[in-house]
Amino acid sequence: MAFGVGGRESRVFQTGFEAKNKGRGRQMDVACECWFTSRGETMPLALKFPDENGEIVMVKRIQVDWAEKKYYCGIPAVEYECRISLKGKEVPVRLIFYLEECRWVMELAA
Repeated sequence: MAFGVGGRESRVFQTGFEAKNKGRGRQMDVACECWFTSRGETMPLALKFPDENGEIVMVKRIQVDWAEKKYYCGIPAVEYECRISLKGKEVPVRLIFYLEECRWVMELAA
């Protein structure tokens, strides 16, 4: 089977990540305020996302530890390892910016 329907490939195209990353955490779409540098790089400044109760949470303090350009099955993305202040605690998160879709995803630690 050349392209594989319903197997590994379909899991990657649906989420951008393989399903074997189950231990990494829970992913959700987020709204992100970011700064675009003169060199075309992005820097996240603030996030908004719904919590478990459906209320919108805004995070203004994001500490970016590192960023790396990646390709998920040829789809360009920038992955950020960050720490955010959430409910009075510092929480490690991974932010992923899909360049072609201009979409942000946040992955909370498990």
